[in-house]
Amino acid sequence: MARVAFLAAVFLLEATIPGMAAPQRSEMVSADGGDISPETILERALQRVEAQIAAGVDGQFEAMVLTLVRSIDGEGQVSDSESALYRIYPLEGAVYEELAEKDGRPLSDREARKARKEKEEFVREVGKRRARGLDPQPDDEQRVQFDRELMSRYRLQIMGEEEVRGDLCWVVYFEPREGDLPEKTRMDKALNRSTGKLWITKTDYGVPRVEFDLDEPIRYLGGFLATVRETAGRVEYERVEPDIWMPVQFELDLDLRVLVKNIRRKISRQWSDYRRIEPGAES
Repeated sequence: MARVAFLAAVFLLEATIPGMAAPQRSEMVSADGGDISPETILERALQRVEAQIAAGVDGQFEAMVLTLVRSIDGEGQVSDSESALYRIYPLEGAVYEELAEKDGRPLSDREARKARKEKEEFVREVGKRRARGLDPQPDDEQRVQFDRELMSRYRLQIMGEEEVRGDLCWVVYFEPREGDLPEKTRMDKALNRSTGKLWITKTDYGVPRVEFDLDEPIRYLGGFLATVRETAGRVEYERVEPDIWMPVQFELDLDLRVLVKNIRRKISRQWSDYRRIEPGAES
């Protein structure tokens, strides 16, 4: 949750903001009257996220999340859709996402057995990681954590100020730095070609909104295997308690070609019903 600052955005794309001129580097005035740079704003936002992670906030809440995947045809119309409702909660010192419903109906016996098996496998994996002294949360190649390693690959510019749900925010534009950038995974390939914007509040340096786009297509095996084309996304966060920010909405428009098949998807996730878990009350 706090670790999902960009969320599991499988692919990211092109940064043209309609109706907005190219951003220019500028300085903004801080609340205490002094100038503040985009690097300083980002540093304070990172410190806030690090404090939330260090406090183990992810393991203190449960929530429901509804995932909707819509297929788009060549005319731009929805040709098919699938939905799934998950319960997210702390489990064995990690955070688990358990399937609760599919397409608005209870799970069938087969689906319920599969869900139980996946939960058992998750618990076993957590146990193995604990025995090796690792973070109990199983690895996820698509998980992107908002941290210094991630943001070190970007240059920053302040675009101005906007209000998001009552909070006045700096709007910080980011784009990849020149030169060699880390590229160990498929996600790295996407991140290194991504541009976007961060909204950072002036009150507590929370990040209520992130928008990201892919700056150029990504081709696998020269484009023969797959090509990720025009793809863009947005993540929204809200305070669930003072100074505790959690995701509430994720939107991703995905356009790619796999072999000879064109695929367009609109993927959304909506979090709701956040509830603090009492110590020792894990499922």
